[in-house]
Amino acid sequence: MAAGVLTGCGSGSAGASGTAAAATCDSTGGGKSHQSLPAPSAALVAKAKAEGKLVWYDGVGLNLPEIGKAFKDAYGITVEFQNASSVPLQTRFSTESQAGTYQADVINTSNANDFIVQSDKAGYLLPIDEVIPGFAMYYPADYLIADGQAAVMTIIPTLLTYNTGLVKGSDVPKDYTDLASPKYKGKLIAYDPRRSVGGLSYYNALLDAYGPDWLKAVGANTRKYYDSPVSLLQGLSAGEGAITLSSTASSVAGLVAKGAPLKSVEPPFVWAAQFTPAVSAHAPHPAAARLFAYWAYSEAGQAAINAAQQASSPLCLGALPKKVTGGDPAQAARNKTRILDLLGLPQQ
Repeated sequence: MAAGVLTGCGSGSAGASGTAAAATCDSTGGGKSHQSLPAPSAALVAKAKAEGKLVWYDGVGLNLPEIGKAFKDAYGITVEFQNASSVPLQTRFSTESQAGTYQADVINTSNANDFIVQSDKAGYLLPIDEVIPGFAMYYPADYLIADGQAAVMTIIPTLLTYNTGLVKGSDVPKDYTDLASPKYKGKLIAYDPRRSVGGLSYYNALLDAYGPDWLKAVGANTRKYYDSPVSLLQGLSAGEGAITLSSTASSVAGLVAKGAPLKSVEPPFVWAAQFTPAVSAHAPHPAAARLFAYWAYSEAGQAAINAAQQASSPLCLGALPKKVTGGDPAQAARNKTRILDLLGLPQQ
Protein backbone atom coordinates (compact mmCIF):
# COMPACT_ATOMS: atom_id res chain seq x y z
CA MET A 1 0.00 0.00 0.00
CA ALA A 2 2.97 2.30 0.42
CA ALA A 3 2.87 2.97 -3.31
CA GLY A 4 -0.87 2.97 -3.80
CA VAL A 5 -4.09 4.33 -2.40
CA LEU A 6 -3.96 4.64 1.36
CA THR A 7 -6.84 3.81 3.65
CA GLY A 8 -8.23 6.90 5.35
CA CYS A 9 -10.46 6.72 8.40
CA GLY A 10 -11.66 10.27 8.65
CA SER A 11 -11.15 13.82 7.60
CA GLY A 12 -8.22 16.08 8.37
CA SER A 13 -9.92 19.18 7.01
CA ALA A 14 -7.88 22.33 7.44
CA GLY A 15 -9.56 25.14 9.28
CA ALA A 16 -9.24 28.88 9.35
CA SER A 17 -5.83 28.72 10.97
CA GLY A 18 -4.52 26.28 8.38
CA THR A 19 -4.35 23.44 10.88
CA ALA A 20 -5.71 19.92 10.84
CA ALA A 21 -6.85 17.79 13.73
CA ALA A 22 -4.08 15.67 15.23
CA ALA A 23 -4.46 11.93 14.81
CA THR A 24 -5.25 9.72 17.74
CA CYS A 25 -4.04 6.15 18.03
CA ASP A 26 -6.10 3.06 18.64
CA SER A 27 -5.38 -0.64 18.28
CA THR A 28 -6.82 -1.09 14.81
CA GLY A 29 -4.10 0.24 12.49
CA GLY A 30 -6.59 1.58 9.98
CA GLY A 31 -9.27 -0.98 10.69
CA LYS A 32 -6.99 -4.02 10.66
CA SER A 33 -6.32 -5.71 13.96
CA HIS A 34 -2.70 -6.02 15.02
CA GLN A 35 -0.75 -6.81 18.17
CA SER A 36 1.06 -4.06 20.00
CA LEU A 37 4.84 -4.20 19.89
CA PRO A 38 6.47 -5.81 22.90
CA ALA A 39 8.19 -3.38 25.22
CA PRO A 40 11.95 -2.93 24.73
CA SER A 41 14.02 -4.93 27.18
CA ALA A 42 15.27 -3.32 30.35
CA ALA A 43 18.82 -4.06 29.20
CA LEU A 44 18.29 -2.18 25.92
CA VAL A 45 16.78 0.79 27.74
CA ALA A 46 19.70 0.87 30.18
CA LYS A 47 22.28 0.76 27.37
CA ALA A 48 20.48 3.49 25.44
CA LYS A 49 20.30 5.74 28.49
CA ALA A 50 24.01 5.19 29.08
CA GLU A 51 24.71 6.32 25.49
CA GLY A 52 22.53 9.35 26.21
CA LYS A 53 22.21 10.60 22.64
CA LEU A 54 20.57 9.86 19.29
CA VAL A 55 21.60 11.42 15.96
CA TRP A 56 18.57 11.56 13.65
CA TYR A 57 18.85 12.47 9.95
CA ASP A 58 15.37 13.73 9.09
CA GLY A 59 13.74 14.57 5.76
CA VAL A 60 10.46 15.89 7.21
CA GLY A 61 11.72 18.90 9.13
CA LEU A 62 8.43 19.65 10.89
CA ASN A 63 8.51 20.55 14.60
CA LEU A 64 11.52 18.34 15.26
CA PRO A 65 12.24 19.82 18.73
CA GLU A 66 8.78 18.67 19.89
CA ILE A 67 9.50 15.12 18.73
CA GLY A 68 12.92 15.19 20.35
CA LYS A 69 11.35 16.36 23.61
CA ALA A 70 8.77 13.57 23.51
CA PHE A 71 11.49 10.91 23.08
CA LYS A 72 13.61 12.51 25.80
CA ASP A 73 10.63 12.69 28.14
CA ALA A 74 10.09 8.97 27.58
CA TYR A 75 13.68 7.82 27.97
CA GLY A 76 15.93 10.70 28.98
CA ILE A 77 17.90 10.57 25.72
CA THR A 78 18.82 13.76 23.85
CA VAL A 79 18.06 13.86 20.12
CA GLU A 80 20.32 15.75 17.71
CA PHE A 81 18.64 16.42 14.36
CA GLN A 82 20.20 16.95 10.96
CA ASN A 83 17.49 18.14 8.57
CA ALA A 84 17.42 18.39 4.76
CA SER A 85 15.31 17.17 1.85
CA SER A 86 15.18 13.39 1.48
CA VAL A 87 17.44 12.93 -1.57
CA PRO A 88 20.34 15.06 -0.22
CA LEU A 89 20.07 13.26 3.13
CA GLN A 90 20.16 9.87 1.46
CA THR A 91 23.19 10.94 -0.57
CA ARG A 92 24.93 12.26 2.55
CA PHE A 93 24.25 9.05 4.47
CA SER A 94 25.51 6.87 1.61
CA THR A 95 28.65 8.99 1.16
CA GLU A 96 29.46 8.84 4.88
CA SER A 97 28.83 5.10 4.95
CA GLN A 98 31.09 4.48 1.95
CA ALA A 99 33.82 6.52 3.62
CA GLY A 100 33.37 4.81 6.99
CA THR A 101 32.63 8.13 8.69
CA TYR A 102 29.41 7.12 10.41
CA GLN A 103 27.41 10.00 11.87
CA ALA A 104 23.72 9.04 11.80
CA ASP A 105 21.98 6.60 14.10
CA VAL A 106 18.66 6.82 12.23
CA ILE A 107 17.71 8.23 8.83
CA ASN A 108 14.08 9.11 8.09
CA THR A 109 13.21 9.98 4.47
CA SER A 110 10.35 9.80 1.97
CA ASN A 111 9.98 7.45 -1.00
CA ALA A 112 12.74 5.41 0.57
CA ASN A 113 12.11 1.97 -0.94
CA ASP A 114 15.05 1.85 -3.39
CA PHE A 115 17.38 3.66 -1.01
CA ILE A 116 16.67 1.16 1.78
CA VAL A 117 16.98 -1.90 -0.47
CA GLN A 118 20.35 -0.71 -1.82
CA SER A 119 21.62 0.37 1.61
CA ASP A 120 20.63 -2.94 3.20
CA LYS A 121 22.49 -4.85 0.48
CA ALA A 122 25.55 -2.67 1.03
CA GLY A 123 25.41 -3.31 4.77
CA TYR A 124 24.68 0.30 5.69
CA LEU A 125 21.22 -0.22 7.24
CA LEU A 126 19.65 -2.86 9.45
CA PRO A 127 16.43 -4.59 8.34
CA ILE A 128 13.62 -3.75 10.72
CA ASP A 129 13.23 -7.35 11.89
CA GLU A 130 16.84 -7.29 13.09
CA VAL A 131 16.10 -4.15 15.07
CA ILE A 132 12.78 -5.41 16.44
CA PRO A 133 12.59 -9.23 16.24
CA GLY A 134 9.35 -10.50 14.72
CA PHE A 135 8.36 -6.98 13.67
CA ALA A 136 6.08 -8.09 10.83
CA MET A 137 3.81 -9.88 13.31
CA TYR A 138 3.03 -6.60 15.04
CA TYR A 139 2.73 -3.98 12.29
CA PRO A 140 0.09 -3.48 9.56
CA ALA A 141 1.41 -5.38 6.54
CA ASP A 142 0.20 -2.74 4.08
CA TYR A 143 2.89 -0.37 5.35
CA LEU A 144 5.91 -2.66 5.06
CA ILE A 145 8.22 -1.59 2.20
CA ALA A 146 11.54 -2.64 0.67
CA ASP A 147 10.58 -6.32 0.64
CA GLY A 148 9.65 -6.15 4.30
CA GLN A 149 12.97 -4.65 5.36
CA ALA A 150 11.43 -1.37 6.57
CA ALA A 151 8.10 0.20 7.50
CA VAL A 152 6.38 3.53 6.98
CA MET A 153 6.25 5.60 10.17
CA THR A 154 4.63 8.90 9.13
CA ILE A 155 2.01 9.85 6.52
CA ILE A 156 1.72 13.59 5.80
CA PRO A 157 -1.12 14.69 3.49
CA THR A 158 -0.64 17.74 1.28
CA LEU A 159 -3.06 20.65 1.14
CA LEU A 160 -3.79 23.56 -1.19
CA THR A 161 -2.74 26.77 0.54
CA TYR A 162 -3.38 30.36 -0.48
CA ASN A 163 -2.42 33.87 0.59
CA THR A 164 -5.55 35.38 2.14
CA GLY A 165 -4.51 38.87 1.07
CA LEU A 166 -4.39 37.83 -2.59
CA VAL A 167 -7.15 35.25 -2.93
CA LYS A 168 -10.70 35.89 -1.73
CA GLY A 169 -14.28 34.74 -2.16
CA SER A 170 -15.02 32.75 -5.29
CA ASP A 171 -11.35 32.78 -6.27
CA VAL A 172 -10.48 30.41 -3.43
CA PRO A 173 -9.79 26.99 -5.06
CA LYS A 174 -11.75 24.00 -3.81
CA ASP A 175 -10.04 21.27 -5.79
CA TYR A 176 -6.98 20.67 -7.94
CA THR A 177 -9.19 20.88 -11.03
CA ASP A 178 -9.73 24.58 -10.34
CA LEU A 179 -6.03 25.35 -10.75
CA ALA A 180 -6.10 24.79 -14.52
CA SER A 181 -8.37 27.81 -14.95
CA PRO A 182 -6.89 30.75 -16.90
CA LYS A 183 -7.83 33.04 -14.00
CA TYR A 184 -4.89 31.59 -12.06
CA LYS A 185 -2.36 32.45 -14.77
CA GLY A 186 0.84 33.58 -13.06
CA LYS A 187 -0.64 33.08 -9.58
CA LEU A 188 0.60 29.58 -8.72
CA ILE A 189 3.91 28.74 -7.09
CA ALA A 190 5.16 25.22 -6.40
CA TYR A 191 7.90 22.97 -5.09
CA ASP A 192 10.30 21.97 -7.85
CA PRO A 193 9.65 18.29 -8.72
CA ARG A 194 13.29 17.90 -9.80
CA ARG A 195 14.44 18.33 -6.22
CA SER A 196 13.18 15.07 -4.72
CA VAL A 197 11.64 11.70 -5.49
CA GLY A 198 8.65 12.70 -3.38
CA GLY A 199 8.09 15.87 -5.38
CA LEU A 200 8.15 13.96 -8.65
CA SER A 201 5.85 11.28 -7.22
CA TYR A 202 3.40 14.00 -6.19
CA TYR A 203 3.13 15.36 -9.74
CA ASN A 204 2.91 11.84 -11.12
CA ALA A 205 -0.09 11.13 -8.88
CA LEU A 206 -1.75 14.33 -10.10
CA LEU A 207 -1.03 13.36 -13.70
CA ASP A 208 -2.73 10.01 -13.11
CA ALA A 209 -5.70 11.66 -11.43
CA TYR A 210 -6.30 14.65 -13.72
CA GLY A 211 -4.53 13.92 -17.01
CA PRO A 212 -1.88 15.58 -19.20
CA ASP A 213 -4.01 18.55 -20.35
CA TRP A 214 -4.66 19.53 -16.75
CA LEU A 215 -0.99 19.24 -15.78
CA LYS A 216 0.08 21.30 -18.79
CA ALA A 217 -2.41 24.04 -17.86
CA VAL A 218 -1.16 24.06 -14.26
CA GLY A 219 2.41 24.34 -15.52
CA ALA A 220 1.39 27.34 -17.66
CA ASN A 221 -0.22 28.96 -14.58
CA THR A 222 2.82 28.42 -12.34
CA ARG A 223 5.09 31.43 -12.13
CA LYS A 224 7.89 30.07 -9.92
CA TYR A 225 9.30 26.83 -8.50
CA TYR A 226 11.15 26.61 -5.18
CA ASP A 227 13.97 24.35 -4.03
CA SER A 228 12.40 23.50 -0.68
CA PRO A 229 8.94 23.40 0.93
CA VAL A 230 10.16 25.92 3.49
CA SER A 231 11.15 28.54 0.92
CA LEU A 232 7.92 27.84 -0.97
CA LEU A 233 5.71 28.78 1.99
CA GLN A 234 7.92 31.72 2.82
CA GLY A 235 7.41 32.94 -0.73
CA LEU A 236 3.67 32.44 -0.48
CA SER A 237 3.56 34.37 2.80
CA ALA A 238 5.51 37.22 1.18
CA GLY A 239 3.09 37.41 -1.76
CA GLU A 240 5.46 36.01 -4.39
CA GLY A 241 2.50 33.91 -5.49
CA ALA A 242 -1.14 33.55 -4.53
CA ILE A 243 -1.62 29.77 -4.28
CA THR A 244 0.60 26.73 -3.81
CA LEU A 245 -0.34 23.22 -4.83
CA SER A 246 1.43 21.44 -1.99
CA SER A 247 1.91 22.22 1.67
CA THR A 248 1.43 20.51 5.02
CA ALA A 249 -0.86 21.51 7.86
CA SER A 250 1.97 21.74 10.37
CA SER A 251 4.16 23.95 8.18
CA VAL A 252 1.26 26.30 7.46
CA ALA A 253 0.18 26.42 11.11
CA GLY A 254 3.68 27.41 12.21
CA LEU A 255 3.70 30.38 9.85
CA VAL A 256 0.10 31.36 10.66
CA ALA A 257 1.07 31.48 14.33
CA LYS A 258 3.68 34.08 13.39
CA GLY A 259 1.14 36.18 11.49
CA ALA A 260 1.46 34.82 7.95
CA PRO A 261 -1.66 35.45 5.80
CA LEU A 262 -2.20 31.81 4.89
CA LYS A 263 -5.16 29.44 4.84
CA SER A 264 -5.41 25.86 3.59
CA VAL A 265 -7.99 23.81 1.73
CA GLU A 266 -8.14 20.02 1.76
CA PRO A 267 -9.07 18.90 -1.77
CA PRO A 268 -11.17 15.74 -2.30
CA PHE A 269 -8.13 13.89 -3.66
CA VAL A 270 -4.96 14.16 -1.58
CA TRP A 271 -1.38 13.01 -2.09
CA ALA A 272 0.50 12.06 1.06
CA ALA A 273 4.23 11.87 1.61
CA GLN A 274 5.26 8.71 3.45
CA PHE A 275 8.36 8.75 5.62
CA THR A 276 10.28 5.63 6.59
CA PRO A 277 13.04 5.55 9.20
CA ALA A 278 15.88 3.06 9.17
CA VAL A 279 18.58 2.27 11.70
CA SER A 280 22.21 2.53 10.66
CA ALA A 281 24.14 -0.72 10.80
CA HIS A 282 27.07 1.34 12.11
CA ALA A 283 25.16 3.66 14.44
CA PRO A 284 27.42 5.58 16.83
CA HIS A 285 24.68 5.07 19.44
CA PRO A 286 23.33 1.61 18.54
CA ALA A 287 21.19 1.01 21.61
CA ALA A 288 19.57 4.45 21.38
CA ALA A 289 18.86 3.80 17.68
CA ARG A 290 17.13 0.50 18.43
CA LEU A 291 15.18 2.03 21.29
CA PHE A 292 14.03 4.82 19.00
CA ALA A 293 12.62 2.21 16.61
CA TYR A 294 10.61 0.60 19.40
CA TRP A 295 9.25 4.02 20.35
CA ALA A 296 8.56 5.24 16.79
CA TYR A 297 6.58 2.12 15.89
CA SER A 298 4.51 2.10 19.07
CA GLU A 299 1.11 3.75 19.49
CA ALA A 300 2.61 6.19 22.01
CA GLY A 301 5.49 7.16 19.75
CA GLN A 302 3.34 7.62 16.67
CA ALA A 303 0.79 9.65 18.63
CA ALA A 304 3.57 11.99 19.78
CA ILE A 305 5.06 12.34 16.29
CA ASN A 306 1.66 12.93 14.70
CA ALA A 307 0.72 15.54 17.27
CA ALA A 308 3.92 17.45 16.53
CA GLN A 309 3.59 17.22 12.74
CA GLN A 310 -0.21 17.15 12.32
CA ALA A 311 0.33 13.89 10.50
CA SER A 312 -1.09 10.39 10.36
CA SER A 313 0.62 7.02 10.58
CA PRO A 314 -0.14 3.32 10.14
CA LEU A 315 -1.24 2.99 13.77
CA CYS A 316 -2.95 6.39 13.88
CA LEU A 317 -4.97 6.97 10.74
CA GLY A 318 -7.70 9.08 12.33
CA ALA A 319 -6.77 12.35 10.57
CA LEU A 320 -6.03 10.83 7.17
CA PRO A 321 -8.42 12.03 4.43
CA LYS A 322 -10.72 9.40 2.97
CA LYS A 323 -9.26 9.55 -0.55
CA VAL A 324 -5.50 9.72 -0.44
CA THR A 325 -2.65 8.21 -2.42
CA GLY A 326 0.99 7.60 -1.64
CA GLY A 327 1.87 7.63 -5.32
CA ASP A 328 4.19 5.29 -7.20
CA PRO A 329 7.85 6.42 -7.13
CA ALA A 330 8.90 3.85 -9.73
CA GLN A 331 6.24 5.00 -12.17
CA ALA A 332 7.13 8.62 -11.41
CA ALA A 333 10.75 7.97 -12.34
CA ARG A 334 9.65 6.46 -15.65
CA ASN A 335 7.38 9.47 -16.30
CA LYS A 336 9.93 12.12 -15.29
CA THR A 337 10.62 13.43 -18.80
CA ARG A 338 6.92 13.62 -19.61
CA ILE A 339 6.05 15.36 -16.34
CA LEU A 340 8.74 18.00 -16.73
CA ASP A 341 7.79 18.59 -20.37
CA LEU A 342 4.14 19.11 -19.43
CA LEU A 343 5.12 21.56 -16.70
CA GLY A 344 7.44 23.38 -19.08
CA LEU A 345 10.51 22.68 -16.97
CA PRO A 346 13.93 21.85 -18.44
CA GLN A 347 15.31 18.37 -17.83
CA GLN A 348 18.10 18.01 -15.28
